[in-house]
Amino acid sequence: TYAKQLFDKDFELTLANKHLQNLEQAKSKFVSVTAHQLRTPLSAIKWTFHILLKGDLGPTTKDQHNFIENGYESTQRMIAIINDLLNVDYMEADRSDYNFLPVDLPALIESVLFEFTNQAESKAVKLKCIKPPIIPPKVFADPIKLSMVIENLIDNAMKYTPQGGQVTVSVGDARMNSAESSLEVIVSDTGIGIPPAERDKIFHRFFRGSNATRVQTDGTGLGLFISRDIVEKHGGAIWFESKQGQGAQFHFTIPVNRNNLSN
Repeated sequence: TYAKQLFDKDFELTLANKHLQNLEQAKSKFVSVTAHQLRTPLSAIKWTFHILLKGDLGPTTKDQHNFIENGYESTQRMIAIINDLLNVDYMEADRSDYNFLPVDLPALIESVLFEFTNQAESKAVKLKCIKPPIIPPKVFADPIKLSMVIENLIDNAMKYTPQGGQVTVSVGDARMNSAESSLEVIVSDTGIGIPPAERDKIFHRFFRGSNATRVQTDGTGLGLFISRDIVEKHGGAIWFESKQGQGAQFHFTIPVNRNNLSN
């Protein structure tokens, strides 16, 4: 009958749609895992090129220096492509895709900061980490996704801080005694700041400040959008303070206890 044909067709479409969803999930997982696996060795290659360029392993000829510089720049481009792939993956992730664990937040920050050592040296930017005097409790977080937030904020601070400036990452425990006990991370810089007229758009998808595009032409405008999404899926909050031309401070909180996660 016609009704049975419609039912069969609907059933076939449902199965096909389910199959496509499974393929999409498999593709997303493959991209995410592959990108993460590639980023670590590429960072090591970039570090090696950086040491060679500085002459720490001995003098190089002009031709050798040019070849090494090309390798360094190509590695940077590869890392940028991988970060874009990860950005897309994070945009599509639900909180059910997160792997929440007890995380040593100061140790995680220090591991991320290490990735920016070369960039800080080359720009003569002072990179500091300030930890609480007493060892804080672990936060309940997905370490990979939380690393992405820290990377995005430090990367922005480094990009828009001029040579000789300072970028400071601090961990505060002042919110530990509140109803929703959490640790607060502050990434501050002495950079270009954020224009007052654009502050309500700073966390919007694909938005980049007018002064930021003049300083750094490359950029997707996804970093802060994704960072806010990740922090909120952890049950935390993210905000900023800034004076144009006098730098910016980005704050975010991460709950210590699992039951503080928002629904």
